[in-house]
Amino acid sequence: MNFFDEFLQIAKVKGVDQYILLDNRGKIIANTMKHAEQASHMVFNCGQNISTIGRSNFKYAIFSKKNGKDILIFPVGNYTLGMVKQKNIAAQVVVDAVFMFFNILLKKNDI
Repeated sequence: MNFFDEFLQIAKVKGVDQYILLDNRGKIIANTMKHAEQASHMVFNCGQNISTIGRSNFKYAIFSKKNGKDILIFPVGNYTLGMVKQKNIAAQVVVDAVFMFFNILLKKNDI
């Protein structure tokens, strides 16, 4: 399995309901979101703002929703990952699981 295929296993991370992966121009690379085209604009713009502010200071952003399905956005290299978390799980649990996934993936691929 190549790195990209392994990265798409993000859908199996605890607490991830839906995700969208965008390139550095906002083009959808992969997704499981119901309204991906609409979500892509918001995710891309937020990811760009995180990068502008500085990745060393901001590693992710969370947008809380009344229905509990918060949106999390992570800048990942030249990509932006947006995801909707499952309803009955704390955002920090999902963030920790995503960072653990990233660390395992990077070690596995010696990046």
